Amino acid sequence: MSIGPSANDVDAVATMVHETLDRSSREEQMTPPIRQLVYVSNAKFGLEDRDMESILAASRRNNKALGVTGLLIYADGVFIQVLEGTEEAVGRLYDKIAEDVRHDNVAVISDQICEERTFPRWAMAHLSGSAETVGEWAGISGTISETELLSVLSQNEDRVSNYLQGFAQALDAAHGHTSPTQDLHDGSATSISDE
Repeated sequence: MSIGPSANDVDAVATMVHETLDRSSREEQMTPPIRQLVYVSNAKFGLEDRDMESILAASRRNNKALGVTGLLIYADGVFIQVLEGTEEAVGRLYDKIAEDVRHDNVAVISDQICEERTFPRWAMAHLSGSAETVGEWAGISGTISETELLSVLSQNEDRVSNYLQGFAQALDAAHGHTSPTQDLHDGSATSISDE
């Protein structure tokens, strides 16, 4: 009488393990890399709440269709936007955004390939506040104007990931999220405002 699995049982388990590992490896290889592009710009005109709502509604609709996630911050006439998705989707979307007549002085402050998204739950999250508040979220200390905010963000590309983590924490705190692995939000949440 034999104790333990037979040779056939061991072979069957080994085959199942190899098939599972092969399938996982193929799925990982099929997942395209995540491109994360961050840009800043100046609004040409003052935006009313309805203007921002319109921009966000269009962004969320388009981003969902493209599989893009991200964040749009508006502070004292300054836009800061994060786009995350496939290289092609982010590139096409940014080209379209850069041509939008509602803003100028568009400057990419970071464009990189990432292992994971910083804003995975949000088709387009939204934060708004004063330049000083946005600076605080980013971990930039001291009173700051919109010009200083643009300057600091634009000149510190190596710190952009730290700024984004601060924005993600502010967003999560406002919406009661504590884990970056929660399900994708529909993007229709209210914004944070210090006004």
